[in-house]
Amino acid sequence: MDKQATKVFCGGLSWETTSERLRAYFENFGVVREAFVSYNRNNGRPRGFGFVVFESMDVADKVVSTKHTIDRREVRLRPS
Repeated sequence: MDKQATKVFCGGLSWETTSERLRAYFENFGVVREAFVSYNRNNGRPRGFGFVVFESMDVADKVVSTKHTIDRREVRLRPS
């Protein structure tokens, strides 16, 4: 399966959210192949967004269609 087809953009993340927390949260919905938070190269601080790659297109579609709160912040999801 094409990695891009199952990749989901996660916007509005808290600066407290790590790649590990992102993965742990979305593993409740299905198999996660990859999860990462984007960091600023200059200062090492989180940029407030990340990506999750799921094993299944069905799971990716399901998570995009529902609301999610991670670390007390409602995050915006969309296909990447």
